[in-house]
Amino acid sequence: MVYLIDDSIGALIFLNECNVGGNVIIDNMYWPLAMMPKTIKYRIDNIEKNTNGKLICTNPSMSIFFEDAITGIESFKKDFEAKEGVVLSNKIFAEKFNGVDVQVLANTVVDGNVSEYVAKNLLDSYIGDAKVVYIMEPCIHYYREFMEKFYPNVEFRFLFDYLKAEIIGLEFTKSKFYVTGNRIGLYMGAEELLGGNYSSFRRLKW
Repeated sequence: MVYLIDDSIGALIFLNECNVGGNVIIDNMYWPLAMMPKTIKYRIDNIEKNTNGKLICTNPSMSIFFEDAITGIESFKKDFEAKEGVVLSNKIFAEKFNGVDVQVLANTVVDGNVSEYVAKNLLDSYIGDAKVVYIMEPCIHYYREFMEKFYPNVEFRFLFDYLKAEIIGLEFTKSKFYVTGNRIGLYMGAEELLGGNYSSFRRLKW
């Protein structure tokens, strides 16, 4: 059994991009977990105790605390060591690589306030004159096509591409959705952003 783990809509964006299934656990009770490293460890311990299968984590700030999960992080590190660039991620992960915390841009996706004007202004400030940019925040993958269109001279490398390479061969099942915090807000936001029906989200009492 495969579980996709995140603290917000990032896991759903990944599913949407990859067209795969699996049990999705969105631990949004204390979102954003990237601001609370001590809480992350506790929440991940809960996830590991209550799941039995292969874990895929789409949030790098959570990924670094898992003992055994598919994260794409090692593949990223190899690329980064060979070719440094600007790392755009959430706070904990960004700090490890002298990167940029892009929580404000991620919030536009999570809160349903998607705006190309706002995204362009934020990305201009994040990217600067960088030639290589690592997109290591799941929610801002929503802007992937936008980034590739408006920054043609930037070499983007995406977290989701690292993950896709690592999940080849896994057997996925029909998606089931679980949430620890705000259920209605999450599924309504997901439907508005991604389309489809996410009302089947079930609340976990962890």
